[in-house]
Amino acid sequence: MLIQSRHPDKTACSHRLTSSGKPRDPESGCAGRGDYLARCTTCTWSSTGSPRTSLEYAWSTHACADHQETLS
Repeated sequence: MLIQSRHPDKTACSHRLTSSGKPRDPESGCAGRGDYLARCTTCTWSSTGSPRTSLEYAWSTHACADHQETLS
């Protein structure tokens, strides 16, 4: 599974952020974290939202036969 932070405009955010999602460097031009994008690396499943833990749970329960064996 890949989880990526995204800016409010849905572009990828690779900036260093505080736990609240604000940029650590206010001069970086980063708008902060808007949400997360989670994608399964073995199928087409994806989901967006916040907090990150809810996406981790959603990924672990989605019905992708390719990785269910590795979760058991």
